[in-house]
Amino acid sequence: MNKQTILVISLALVILTAGILFAGKTADFTATWVLDESKLPQTDGPGMAAQKLVIKQEENALSVDRFMSNPMMGDFTMTEKMTLDGIKTEADTDFGHRTTIATWSEDGKILTINSTVLMNWDGNEMEMKIKEVWTLENDGAVLKLNSTFPSMDGGEMNSTVFYNKSK
Repeated sequence: MNKQTILVISLALVILTAGILFAGKTADFTATWVLDESKLPQTDGPGMAAQKLVIKQEENALSVDRFMSNPMMGDFTMTEKMTLDGIKTEADTDFGHRTTIATWSEDGKILTINSTVLMNWDGNEMEMKIKEVWTLENDGAVLKLNSTFPSMDGGEMNSTVFYNKSK
């Protein structure tokens, strides 16, 4: 083989190896995250934002413990488990039957979680659709969570909250 052929083959191997190393690389949200109340929208407190999130991400699975508190329900924890491959995950919760589909952006940096919760309140069935968009900021030290959910007037509300990685 001549030098030019060896050079082309070597370059192709380097490009192929880099592609394999970086293919499928997704953001890792594994951490304990604490709500940054200083960045909350100007409202009467955090609303339904969790005070703390404990997230475990392994290969194609995500588990989220949301530590919540509000005057009507007191302190409670909501646990969610889902796959990260766009396949529907279903679970019965204290609030109703939840269906969740989590998908990655093409670059693997943004996780979008679409959930539908079927609730039954005093014999009235309601469906609530929630969309969450998760991104990491400040070199992975901040989790930005943007949520879209139904408002009381039948429209939509958007909320963006920030969580700091616990040390």
